[in-house]
Amino acid sequence: MTYKLYNAQFPNRFHRMNIPQGQMKNVLLQKLSSFSLARPSGRKLVLGVLGVVIVIYLIIPLLKSGSHRYMVLTRIERCLQDRLKIYNTKVNSQNSFVYHVPTSDKAKPVEKYFLPYIGNGYIGISLDGKHGVWLKGERGLDIATDYNPLVSFEISGYDVKEAFVLDIVDGKIVKHTCYQQHGASLANCITLKETLYVHRTRPGLLVQEVSFYNPTDKNIEVSVTQDILSSWATEHSPIEHVKDNSEADADSGTKWHIGSKTLSKQVLLTVAGREFSRTGIMELPAKKTVLRHSLTVFDYTVMENKGDKSVTQKTIRDRKSRCVKAVKSALHAGSSDLYEQHTLAWHQLWQSGFAISDSKAPDSLNSDVINSTLYYILSHVSSTLQDLTSSPSEVSQAMTYLNKPRACYHNSHHTLQFSSLWQIGETVEAMNKGVDTHLSSLEHYGCSNYIKAGAEGVLQAVLLSLGGLSFRESNDKVVHMEFNVDPADLHRDYQFTNIRYADKTFLNISVIVDESNHAVLHVSSSADNFYGTDAGLAEPVLLSQKTQTFPVKLTKPLTAILYVSDSKKHLDSLRKIVQHVEVPVLAPAQDHRVLARHKHGHSYGGLPAIFWVILALLIVTFHFFLFKMIFSELCKSDSGHYYRRRALS
Repeated sequence: MTYKLYNAQFPNRFHRMNIPQGQMKNVLLQKLSSFSLARPSGRKLVLGVLGVVIVIYLIIPLLKSGSHRYMVLTRIERCLQDRLKIYNTKVNSQNSFVYHVPTSDKAKPVEKYFLPYIGNGYIGISLDGKHGVWLKGERGLDIATDYNPLVSFEISGYDVKEAFVLDIVDGKIVKHTCYQQHGASLANCITLKETLYVHRTRPGLLVQEVSFYNPTDKNIEVSVTQDILSSWATEHSPIEHVKDNSEADADSGTKWHIGSKTLSKQVLLTVAGREFSRTGIMELPAKKTVLRHSLTVFDYTVMENKGDKSVTQKTIRDRKSRCVKAVKSALHAGSSDLYEQHTLAWHQLWQSGFAISDSKAPDSLNSDVINSTLYYILSHVSSTLQDLTSSPSEVSQAMTYLNKPRACYHNSHHTLQFSSLWQIGETVEAMNKGVDTHLSSLEHYGCSNYIKAGAEGVLQAVLLSLGGLSFRESNDKVVHMEFNVDPADLHRDYQFTNIRYADKTFLNISVIVDESNHAVLHVSSSADNFYGTDAGLAEPVLLSQKTQTFPVKLTKPLTAILYVSDSKKHLDSLRKIVQHVEVPVLAPAQDHRVLARHKHGHSYGGLPAIFWVILALLIVTFHFFLFKMIFSELCKSDSGHYYRRRALS
């Protein structure tokens, strides 16, 4: 059989169909509409695009949460992680902050760093011990002593992993360290837990509690490093010893030392501390837990007649006597009671507070920064009301200051919008500077009475500054409190807890953005004789422990959005005092784009911005292939040729 190959002219499809040139567009549209999902190629393309979008959407949260959570942990890392689980609740509520100490300078930190610092307004120290203990200066704790009383430990030949927890509710640092020999099992991980705090009610007392657990079958030697004041001995200030009759210390054979040293600025510092180990070696018995604690007492004063030796020696004797008295009092109380006294004092201090919804918007303030900053500020301010050494007259004077807020933050902008004010820094020097800035601002804006009242007053002043809250007085008496804020700024939920109005009277104020994007106020009072009214000065509502709701109204000119007073008559009289150019109306709903930025970090809704970028690329790709299919179907060849075989007989 013979085959003959020949070519044939492939006619233009539109020409072959005798379609006029003007109707080609309609034909193209008909062909495009004929592209149905029922066709296998179209169905596969759409399902493929949807599948890719779903996979990307599921992967994004894993990428955002950090790959470190999904890394396989080594035995020593699991040992450390097991000891940190108990802090999850406090960490999630922004009341504690965990930080894994990098094993080298090049290692990248896993968590956000918060300076591990403890203080009570009289003394303070950071975990790294740089510049030693800090003493009270003009405002905060900014006088360095270069004396570090913290005891450090080392086990030779063991791998080490450590992390610390800054617990701002209890006012303490908990440091966890795991030691393990290379290749040893998880069950043979030696653990060390150190609890450090500067006592809130005992001004000069620093406590370091140590708990070692040795699960191995052999005794372990631990090297102990400590500054025992040996370099402080001088002709006029020899090192003395303090008798300690406690059983724990009697067994260790260690002694108490007390010495004095003159610092810069004519500050005379006296310190009483105990040797942690007489030989510098601590033995851990096999399968045993070893509990020890280290107490250090500080006392200092400014020397007015530094050149007079007789005055100096008398002052040294007096200060040493005060230290000895403080040491004996702490030893008599015992470690359990000391810890309970300290944590109870911090819990009482934190009865007033501030909470805010989390925001993902750039440069926005969140609870972690606000809570930690409040903690650092309070750590620099003593509490006259809690101090066991305060006299009755000092306590009475502090209460007087606390109940007379004066013009604290009167007609001032709320500090919630100044994020730079809340950047404390990662070093003690930076923190000291940040705290000084805060305290200076409080003084500048009329909060001197609160500062004189001590830590409780400073906390109230900072809370007022956060929300633009202020009091009005008449005849040396508080007549009402007002909430001064622009309604347009109320685009986040936040709450003030236990704002002190007067002695034993506290207010709770919440701002909630409802489903319609309108801000609403929720107010309650610990007393039943208080009244509240909105910006429109409507009929005052009786407040109680049950929450009352107030609308946020817009006035012209802008006035306070809330007034609270213990006198209904006074609130009624405000209608004659506060003049409105226009009738107050309900404040407009918050801009949904602003709310989206706080909730999602961008203005594109509930999905991450990267999702929309990838989706846009997929849509472009989809249309590219769609165009290619249409082109192949309709315009494959206007004047092409094709070849075919034909059998010839």
